[in-house]
Amino acid sequence: MNWTSLSIPKIGTLLILMGVTLFVALSGAEKIAFAIALSTALLVVVTLRPNLAILALLITFLFSYSSYLPDTGRLTPNNVLGAVLCILLAVKLLKGEFPWLLRIRQIPILAAIGLIFLIATYLAPAHPESLASIDRTNKELWDFFSQAAFVTFMIFFIVNTKQASHVFWILYVVILFSAVSSITNLMQPAADYRAVATFGVNMAKNSNHLAFYCLMGTVMSWYLFQTARSISARLCFIVMGLLFLGVIFLTASRNAMINVLVLFTVITLESGLSKRKVFATAAVLVLIGSAAIHFVPQKNLERITVFNIDPTQKEASQSLLQRYRTLLVGWKIFLYENPLIGVGPGNFRWIRRIDYDHKTVPTHNAFLWALTSGGIVALLLYLLLFWVTWKDLRWMEHRGHATGLPPPWMIKTVRTTFILFMVFSLFTEAWLELILFLLLGLTATMKKIHLQTARSA
Repeated sequence: MNWTSLSIPKIGTLLILMGVTLFVALSGAEKIAFAIALSTALLVVVTLRPNLAILALLITFLFSYSSYLPDTGRLTPNNVLGAVLCILLAVKLLKGEFPWLLRIRQIPILAAIGLIFLIATYLAPAHPESLASIDRTNKELWDFFSQAAFVTFMIFFIVNTKQASHVFWILYVVILFSAVSSITNLMQPAADYRAVATFGVNMAKNSNHLAFYCLMGTVMSWYLFQTARSISARLCFIVMGLLFLGVIFLTASRNAMINVLVLFTVITLESGLSKRKVFATAAVLVLIGSAAIHFVPQKNLERITVFNIDPTQKEASQSLLQRYRTLLVGWKIFLYENPLIGVGPGNFRWIRRIDYDHKTVPTHNAFLWALTSGGIVALLLYLLLFWVTWKDLRWMEHRGHATGLPPPWMIKTVRTTFILFMVFSLFTEAWLELILFLLLGLTATMKKIHLQTARSA
């Protein structure tokens, strides 16, 4: 659809909305006028180019924009985008045929997980009013369903490889912003020794999450380096990869260090297990380790290397001990409360506070989070979701590349990041975060493009 295809009623509707906005603004209700104007602009963009709306929605998920916009209640940019995309999706489903839809299995599995979460929430006990501040039910349900909707929108409205590549590039640039932000923050006099980002990916305000996004940036840099033909482009991707690796060390994230080793193992296996390539990988690891010893602050290195209870490393040891205790408490909640469908998303903290050890620490483990939130049923559905996604990625790799299909660097980036994500899941509640839904959406979208190309051939 383009501007010349706009009908008289649509143009009239837009003019009326502009007039209402001007009238409201002149009446002194600037916030409402701003919301109407923003909604109108978003409506135009979504109607003309739904794929741009997906990119805009991605940016609203990545960035925390609330501090830059006036408070408009539920009339936020992503809510407006989501509502309009829902209408467009309904129209698309009524008008079109989608022979590929039955082979995109992520959508029904996500729907089944959402249903389990709703049932678990309905059956869960009500939290005491005194603990309302630590009940996260509404937030976790909202995060799950809004991001599951985002996956669905991506699958239907990203229609070709070029549009899919825009998602990768936006993510790459935002990760770069986060890495640079974390370095500038460390230069501040009162900065903590662990790197965090105040600009870029919203979740990168946490050191562990910043480290994982930089891992994804490193993965993208590696595969783009392999694809690039010019020396300048290859040099640029090497520099970017080294920057991301440097930030990972500055976060002092132990799970990220484990993932760095996993990443180099994957790269070695991809290249083949010849003596020369194994030696080259080992040499690169030694060089990186030597550079880290010389340039990374001593306190970061000490935290990275602590994987047991060490009295001389109080902060790092306390973190490990807390995770171990949480694992025990979470297992008890799973067994004693409702092992079949759990206690519902967001209820772990207050149930732990009342009935167990009086602490409000989260699970710090995605597998444990799924067990306590949706029971064994939710965990099995998540494992099925991951198996289906892995099979899709391997299927696309084996099909090879042809004109119009996603290039190997895109598929390999998602595949390797997916492996690292599973390791990351052992250390945080990662299955409720944007990165998982991005991996699912990109995998399903690329598979859809493969299926459509095969059907039209």
